[in-house]
Amino acid sequence: MGVGFAEIRKKPFGPPLHFPFVIFYAEITGLSLPTKRAMLMVLIALLALLIRRIRDFWQVLSIAAMLILVDQPDALFQPSFQLSFSALIAIVFLTPRLKSITKLEDHEISSRFFRMLFNAFWVSLSACIGVAPLLAYHFRIVSLLGAIANLVIIPLVGFVALPCGLLSMAASFADPGLASAIIWPGTKALKLTLAIILKLSHLKLGVIYFPDLSASFVFLSYALIFSLFHNFSLNKKAVACGVIITTGLLLAHLGNKETDSQPTNTLTMSILDVGHGCCILGRFPTGQRMLIEGGNYSWSTFNIGKNVVAPFLWKEKVKEIDFLLLASVYPRCSLLPFVVDAFQIRELWHSGIGLRGYAFRETFESLREKNCTKKILTDFQNIRLGEVSLKVLYPSVYQVHQAPDPPYYEKYYVIFSLKYGKTRIVLLPFHFFFENEELRFHESQSAKTALLFYGKTTGKNSVDYAIKLSNPEIVVFIPEVPKSYHHETAQKVGIKWFSISKDGLIRIVSDGNEISVQKSP
Repeated sequence: MGVGFAEIRKKPFGPPLHFPFVIFYAEITGLSLPTKRAMLMVLIALLALLIRRIRDFWQVLSIAAMLILVDQPDALFQPSFQLSFSALIAIVFLTPRLKSITKLEDHEISSRFFRMLFNAFWVSLSACIGVAPLLAYHFRIVSLLGAIANLVIIPLVGFVALPCGLLSMAASFADPGLASAIIWPGTKALKLTLAIILKLSHLKLGVIYFPDLSASFVFLSYALIFSLFHNFSLNKKAVACGVIITTGLLLAHLGNKETDSQPTNTLTMSILDVGHGCCILGRFPTGQRMLIEGGNYSWSTFNIGKNVVAPFLWKEKVKEIDFLLLASVYPRCSLLPFVVDAFQIRELWHSGIGLRGYAFRETFESLREKNCTKKILTDFQNIRLGEVSLKVLYPSVYQVHQAPDPPYYEKYYVIFSLKYGKTRIVLLPFHFFFENEELRFHESQSAKTALLFYGKTTGKNSVDYAIKLSNPEIVVFIPEVPKSYHHETAQKVGIKWFSISKDGLIRIVSDGNEISVQKSP
């Protein structure tokens, strides 16, 4: 939100006339916290002009913050409030200092257009630097191209899309046809803006992802920015020492974020609630980690990988994934792209069927660029992961080579069991069929077993049959219990059953002798 103060000051009735327009604009844009902050600052500045008081940025900012906090005290802890005010402070504090680095004054740039572009870049860069620590803390992501992107996006939205929208809204009362003609350039500008944002978001070097950070990271980051750009009256050597010490503390904070990859004596399977899908983080006694992706069965555009899985992995202090196992090749998966971009993945395990389809083409290309090795899983394979034995039960080699083209390969899952000491964890879909089931399940029937069912729960399923063959102690349904399951009967025979949709995050923990369930809020 902006107002031409230079012109207003020359007219005695300028400030009062602008009050209703500022309030009207804020109302039609939704009066969000950033808009409310900008509206208050403009109104306070206009009032200062009206009563002939000198306008001071810090006074205006302080009064605006005070008025917002009086109305919403909890806004102080909201990211929008922090980002909004940090961006403004950074613009005022950093812009003149960044411009002085180039030693290029405005009057030395003959072209007015390039002078505006020059100033806009430094303002945008200052705002990006000012909000970067908070973005890393709250959202664990920082854009490296924001300052450049704003040079294109802000003019398209501010000078084309927004004016066209306001004029079209006014014209709609008189002539709908005229309103449609006016809104057309604005629509094209918005489409171009979205295309630019989408293109930049796919650039691998365009963003930096961060693990779970503490508040001390934010403090150290702003201390470093202040040390680098403040005009100290102290000795330059003292300033240099302060910068070096602050930088060292910041790097130490980032470098010493401990990762949970040390060897233990337990096998843990953490089952996430990702809606209509399946996602499991496995931790082996060797310290290795496996992310199991069992497909997503929703048409929603909600990015599960970005908004659910990645934050969970960061919270668990996971930086690298040793094995990414595709238990399903269901094409509507929204988990993989972001996870593949944000984490280093060493090996990809799958049935080999999805490679011939379009569903994971982009994901496979990203993994290929990261030099990720691939392993095709077929039945009767035994993979040793320290003291844990992973045995593939399905599909067979024949089925892998004879799998049809998409979308008919949706029924091809990877079924496997994890044997650790006297315990066993089996992951299988609700609908499964393979030959010699009795031989495969009875092979370790003496082991204490946990069955993890995933996939679609509609229609007939093989839950009762699998329970009869394996005699488990624990049954987990991902995400929900099928209607045909008789849990009363299961409870009578001592089976403990859980549902991800009901219980949330569940951890299956085995020490090699006993197997248990831990529920997390």
